[in-house]
Amino acid sequence: MQFISDREPLTEALSNASRALSSRGSITGLRWTVAAGLLEIEGRESDLSIRSTVPVDGSDTHFTTPASLAVDLMKSLPGERVEVVVEDATVSFRSGRAEVSLNLLNEFDVPPLGIEDQAAVTVPSVELASGISQVAIAASRDDTRDLIYSGMLFASSPEGLRLVATDGIRLALRDIAGINMLNDSDTGEVVIPTRAVRELERILSGSAADQLLSVRIGAREAVFSVGSTTLATRLIDEPFRDYRRLVDVSYSRVMLADRSQLVSALRTLRRMAKEARNSSMLRMTITGTACELSVKIPQIGQVHEVIDVNFSDEEFAISFDPDLLADGIDGVESDVVRFEFLESNRAASITNSDSRSFVYLLMPIVQK
Repeated sequence: MQFISDREPLTEALSNASRALSSRGSITGLRWTVAAGLLEIEGRESDLSIRSTVPVDGSDTHFTTPASLAVDLMKSLPGERVEVVVEDATVSFRSGRAEVSLNLLNEFDVPPLGIEDQAAVTVPSVELASGISQVAIAASRDDTRDLIYSGMLFASSPEGLRLVATDGIRLALRDIAGINMLNDSDTGEVVIPTRAVRELERILSGSAADQLLSVRIGAREAVFSVGSTTLATRLIDEPFRDYRRLVDVSYSRVMLADRSQLVSALRTLRRMAKEARNSSMLRMTITGTACELSVKIPQIGQVHEVIDVNFSDEEFAISFDPDLLADGIDGVESDVVRFEFLESNRAASITNSDSRSFVYLLMPIVQK
């Protein structure tokens, strides 16, 4: 059995599907299924599945290959078209004057993911990708921690959709107006594993600007489809932390700073901070019209820079991890960044100067 495909879209489909597998050495592999002129490539684990489709010419077939090796070999082939030939327990890829063969894997026995009877809604893919990018940075990358720290809340809000993530040290929130994808759910909110959300962001960032995302959310699973790619994930079956009491706080100190000045200053300060062996700390000393940013590493050196600000209180000092601080500033979309403080040992708020559609809360480093 054999079929022919354009190499570039086939390589992209392989790369997409392989990202569902948590390890390059995963024994489950990639499932290839050709039916009615369409090839579907799927990577599937117990809690995440990614499927991509490619039009092909040839006979129907199905088989399973190693994941990372198939991707790497397909990328290295020289021609624009690829002939795929399946014989007994091997598959061959022929392109130009090159040919490579792989031994097939046994079919993997992982329960399928997907919701067949749930109604789909469509949302703008670019807006959702932007919101996910702003919020996912605050979720923990350590899967051994509490599940809620490695998940993102998708919740209905009066304006549309609210995204929230936290790792216990920081929290990010983004409200996206006009996106309604949970109105029919029982609770109006679901928690999606961060790994799945980050893969969704990557898929959406590669889609056309005017492309719509199809979303189906059930009691235990969520399915997202855009273009030729579908991602299915299990939901986290635990309630999200009560974040509202952290967000709905009245702050006594407010600082407004030019975003471009902050970004420029942090570039130098973060470089010095990387020399710290254990943990790094950036100190902010704020007066009515100026903020001094400084990093000091014993036995190595120090950097300080002063930027213009507008501050509502008397002199105030607070310290942060410079990388976590930069992540929050990166999420701000306005030209001016609004900082709000309570005390030097309480979480600070970083938002746009003209709205609270994005909120980033960051715990300071308290010197002992």
